[in-house]
Amino acid sequence: MEYRASLFATGYFGYMLVAASVLIPLLLATAGAIVPAVCLISVAFLGLWRLYARKMRFSTTSFLYDGWFTSFTVSRSEIDRVVTSTSLGYPTDRLHGPSEYCVITRDGKKHWVSLLFFGVTASKVFREEIADLRREHGTLVDL
Repeated sequence: MEYRASLFATGYFGYMLVAASVLIPLLLATAGAIVPAVCLISVAFLGLWRLYARKMRFSTTSFLYDGWFTSFTVSRSEIDRVVTSTSLGYPTDRLHGPSEYCVITRDGKKHWVSLLFFGVTASKVFREEIADLRREHGTLVDL
């Protein structure tokens, strides 16, 4: 199954961002600051384009995650542990939010997965897939 990120997966936060990204450039344009308004609109469109390009896919053999800056594909059999950012303690829990998970592979590589913009359904499926890994391979999971 493939899931795509959405601005409105976080509830009213998406609506607030849309209102701010329309209101602030409009106020800048009426104040005569056309160049900053155009720059702000450009940055907003690039951010939205990158957000909607993010995806997470589960298959019977692999897990693909396309984040803000990195993308990775991991074989299901290579996943050794999955831990929440809050269980890793300070300062990691301050750098990564409560909806982020660290997927640790058998060779020790750490991959961060943020479920913030993926919505409730994708979060439930992620947890179910990780629970299936635990049953299949004895993977250590701290959810």
